[in-house]
Amino acid sequence: MTDRHQMAATRRTESSRVGEVAGNATAECAAVCCCVPCALLDMVVLAAYKVPAGLVKKALLKRENKKQLKHKRKNTNAALLDNGPTASAPNDAGPRPTLEDHLALDLVQDSNLEQDMWAQFNGTGFWRSTSQRHQPHL
Repeated sequence: MTDRHQMAATRRTESSRVGEVAGNATAECAAVCCCVPCALLDMVVLAAYKVPAGLVKKALLKRENKKQLKHKRKNTNAALLDNGPTASAPNDAGPRPTLEDHLALDLVQDSNLEQDMWAQFNGTGFWRSTSQRHQPHL
């Protein structure tokens, strides 16, 4: 009686192994038949559409940025070099300040700010000692 039970158990194991192998083969076949064509189609779309579209978009953005930069430079240069009254401000009497005047004003303001900061923070840290303070030679 034990031989019969062993033979039945062996048949069940063999049939389950055959079914498992058949199921795995079917799954692999479905993956190859379905996924490979989809992947190939995705690569074709990438090569034929997405990459050229991205390159065109990048070129257009670069061109637009160049135009904006050129326009910005033109406006900045015109504002710096314009010394006379403008059409938008006809009541404005006298020439506008030049670039040198702006730089001199900035230098004076920076000097005043530095003096204020030295007065406020004098002696409040090891890097702010009096020996490091720059005294202008008169």
